[in-house]
Amino acid sequence: MSRLDRFLISNEWCLTWPSCIQVAQLRGLSDHCPIVLSLNEENWGPKPFQMLKCWANVPGYKQFVTDQWHFFQIEGWVGFVLKEKFKLLNVALKPWQNNHTKNFPGRISSLKDVSFC
Repeated sequence: MSRLDRFLISNEWCLTWPSCIQVAQLRGLSDHCPIVLSLNEENWGPKPFQMLKCWANVPGYKQFVTDQWHFFQIEGWVGFVLKEKFKLLNVALKPWQNNHTKNFPGRISSLKDVSFC
């Protein structure tokens, strides 16, 4: 990282804000890393994945998640295993979402057309 990719802080700053952390983000279009200065002591990091409540109403969702969760075989300490399983589940849920929840109006109209034939 270059000098532009850093914060300049003093000893007084560190004593006043002992829990502050500096995190370099991924580079975008620029050749420098955006930097985030976090003062929140409860920084849990990025969310592993996002789940919509309506997915629970889709037939087969719970069984899909259960099957995928048991299919993943990760070795390590419990926190690492949990984090990795969530990452893999996120990857598995993307195609599932595209097949089961995208284009509901179009799917409903196509089912109505087929049922009246």
